Amino acid sequence: MFKSSWSTMSAITPDSVKQWAKTVDIVIIYTDGSYRENIGIGWAYIITSEDEEVIHSQSGCINNKEAYKSRQIAGECAAVMNALCWCKENKVKAIIYHDYIGVEKWATGEWKANKYVSQKYKDFIYNHKQQIKKFIHVKAHSGNRLNDLVDSLAKKACN
Repeated sequence: MFKSSWSTMSAITPDSVKQWAKTVDIVIIYTDGSYRENIGIGWAYIITSEDEEVIHSQSGCINNKEAYKSRQIAGECAAVMNALCWCKENKVKAIIYHDYIGVEKWATGEWKANKYVSQKYKDFIYNHKQQIKKFIHVKAHSGNRLNDLVDSLAKKACN
């Protein structure tokens, strides 16, 4: 699955992350979303090496009236979408760990996309499905270190 180890590289910089991405075929990504009343909808993803070292992370805050109707679900979807953009740019596939089952069910077509956010997400996934190796569901707030980390980043994204 992986061709090299991140631990062989020195300081983590944007350039070194891009160089590392050239040495792997598949990356591990943890995603999460968060809704905070009167603050906003946050999203975050982290990319890890095979030994669970955080290589790259990104987070953001959504400012979209339609997205607010879906609360944290919009953040969950935005996290996957942004992570897949990174994967496409770096020509890698992703194993996506998530704690909201909808991101997988809409992507696989098991759930019907009835609302604005799920429809936009499903359309996006259709155009980026080549970047997805598989989805893995993890239970939220269960002590999974990386899931807890990405949850914290999503909550802080709109501060």
